[in-house]
Formats: sequence, structure tokens, C-alpha cells
Amino acid sequence: MKKAKILSGVLLLCFSSPLISQAATLDVRGGYRSGSHAYETRLKVSEGWQNGWWASMESNTWNTIHDNKKENAALNDVQVEVNYAIKLDDQWTVRPGMLTHFSSNGTRYGPYVKLSWDATKDLNFGIRYRYDWKAYRQQDLSGDMSRDNVHRWDGYVTYHINSDFTFAWQTTLYSKQNDYRYANHKKMGDGKCICSTIPYDARYYAIHRI
Repeated sequence: MKKAKILSGVLLLCFSSPLISQAATLDVRGGYRSGSHAYETRLKVSEGWQNGWWASMESNTWNTIHDNKKENAALNDVQVEVNYAIKLDDQWTVRPGMLTHFSSNGTRYGPYVKLSWDATKDLNFGIRYRYDWKAYRQQDLSGDMSRDNVHRWDGYVTYHINSDFTFAWQTTLYSKQNDYRYANHKKMGDGKCICSTIPYDARYYAIHRI
């Protein structure tokens, strides 16, 4: 967690520089994950700069999923994200970025690239590929210690209701590299499917601009 504190300090220092940044936002989210049946809450602070850079820091808490006896009643983590917007035209944007996730197990890195389309000034569609690489090892279903690395594809629909509230819908497809169960408790050998799908994550956003 020491790394998280250092990175949070850097982000807060950047957020305090109004000459180079746009308005910071405080994002409070409550949501439900249909694939894992988990309820999630999130507190997130983000900042965008006029030169295209964007950064955020967030903390997540969610309840136990399904009936996995090895999981706690609540899980907490902290993650820091940075990306850079490349405007293709007035509607299309490509964002390469990096997400760094801190938990009690260790650190996970998630380089990604996202393509988004502004259909209107309030309605946005996006698709993202991210590779989640864990810097730590865990026991897999075969009893071996390996990394639970994941290929992840996300689809987004975001609608800005007004300046304070936003509704977002997200669907995610996961493909694990090694022999681990998915969040919905399926594994590579279950049935004919070699990867697990969480059909959608319905999440609601309440955003207050600082």
C-alpha cells in the first residue's frame, strides 16, 4: 500500500495545479454485476488536462459473490489510472492507458487501449481491450502457483443526464490465460466454453464537479 500512497500524493499534487488542468471530478458509484452477482460501491477522484492527459485514483468495495466460502464479506482495493486522448476527429477518440491496481494480494498492471465515439454531446459508445498482468502468484485449480493473467474486452454506453448525473452500462468478456475460476465461478473446462462472459455490469454514477 506504500506505492498507492506515493502515487496518490503525486495525483493530488497534479490536481492542485489549476493552470494546467481542467475541472476535477468526484465520482460516487453504486452498481450491480450480473455475472458475479456482486454489489459494488466506488469512490473516485479524476482530473483531465487540456493537453490530452487524464488521471484518476479510486477505491472499490463490494460484497461476497455467489457462495464462495473463501471470500470475505467485503473486499477493498485501490487503483490508479492514467491515459492519453488522441482525437481522430470531432467524434472519435483513441485512449492508450495504464491501470495499476493495489490489493492485499499484491499489485496488478493493466495496459489498455480504448476507442470511443461521441454519438451526441451526451451519448458515448466505447470499446476497450486490456491485458491484466499480476505481479504476484496464486494457487490455480491444479494446485500450481502461477499468475492469474487475463485478456479483457469491455464495451461501454454512457449517457450524461445533466452536469451532475451520468448513467453508464458496461459489458465485459474475460479470457484467462491459466487454470483459474472466473468471477462467476466457471472455469476453462466447464462445458464447451473456453472463456467466461459476464453479460453486463449495470452501474449508476453520481458525479459532483469540484
